[in-house]
Amino acid sequence: MRDGTITMQLDPKQLEQLFPTPLTENVHILYPHLQSVLLTNDDVNDEKRLHILKTQLLSFKIKWKQTKEELLMSLTGKFQLYFFFPYISTTVLVLACLSSLDSLSAADINELRTLRRPPRVVKMVMEAVCVLLRHNNDKTSASNWQRLMKGRSQFLSMLLSYDKDSISDECLTNLKPYMDQEELQVHNITKASKACASIGRWVHAMYKYAMVRRQIEYQSRYMD
Repeated sequence: MRDGTITMQLDPKQLEQLFPTPLTENVHILYPHLQSVLLTNDDVNDEKRLHILKTQLLSFKIKWKQTKEELLMSLTGKFQLYFFFPYISTTVLVLACLSSLDSLSAADINELRTLRRPPRVVKMVMEAVCVLLRHNNDKTSASNWQRLMKGRSQFLSMLLSYDKDSISDECLTNLKPYMDQEELQVHNITKASKACASIGRWVHAMYKYAMVRRQIEYQSRYMD
C-alpha cells in the first residue's frame, strides 16, 4: 500500500492450471490488466472503482459466451470492489471453461460414454458432474453417468446452461470429497483423458465459483 492506493494481485498459477491451452494467449493479456487496476482506500467511491475495472475489461477482444457487460453487471453492488477480485478471477475462469467445452466433439463424448472400463479418474469426474447436476440417485454407477452423456448437444447444453448461482450447500458438501482428491487435479485428469479434462475443468470452476460466492456473502455481513 502506498499513498492510500492498493494494487490487487491475482494468482496466475492457480488459474493457469485450469485454463485450456487455446486461451493461453488471452490469459496472458488478461493478467496484466486486472493486476494493474488500482483501488484507492479513501475518497474514491465504488462507482469509480467499477469504472476503472470496466475500462480495463472492455479493452479486451475475447470472444466468450458471456459478454463483459454481463460480467460487470454481476459485480455491481454496495461492496468495495476489492472484495470482488476473487470473484472476478473465478468468473473469468468459468467463462474460459465454458469455452473449452465447445471444443468437445460428438466423438469425444461418445468415447467417454462407451468406455467399458473407464479409468478411475474419469469415473470420479463424471460422478462429480452427476452431483452438480443432481443426477445422483446412484452416482457411482457407470450406467448412470453414461446415460447422462447420451447425445453431445444435450449433455453440453446441461453444462453450458448450468445455474452456478444456485449451487446448494448440500451439493458443495457432496462435491468436496472429490475436490480434495489429488487424483482429480486437472493435470492428472489430462493424463487419463484429454476429453475428460475439459469436463474436469468445468467441475473445478463450478466448485470454486460457489465457494468464492459464499465467501463474498460472508464478508458482506460485516459491511452493512
